[in-house]
Amino acid sequence: MLVDIEGMTSQGGAKLTKLGDGSVLAGEANPDIDVVTLSGKVPVGTRFLQLEALTHASLPGSGPGRAGNGNFVLAEMSLTVAGKPVGIVASAASHHQEGYPIEHAYDR
Repeated sequence: MLVDIEGMTSQGGAKLTKLGDGSVLAGEANPDIDVVTLSGKVPVGTRFLQLEALTHASLPGSGPGRAGNGNFVLAEMSLTVAGKPVGIVASAASHHQEGYPIEHAYDR
């Protein structure tokens, strides 16, 4: 199931655009560090979410990141439901850069 993104902000000033497939593309301002907040609704009882980093022809090296080599690092993530933090109990990643495992990106 695809989460319908209803709100999106970038503290670093990136322009976030919701594409026709429901994904979000960052453009314009490209700070070294940014905090992006996405909000949307999921059905009651949802047990897991999947965050997918997609490539795009407009990104350096076709992405998925906006660094010159198309890289990015997910340094921190959190989840809130009805304004209250929800603990992340497990994670998996198909790829991570050495020194940046997915488990370092969230508090348990």
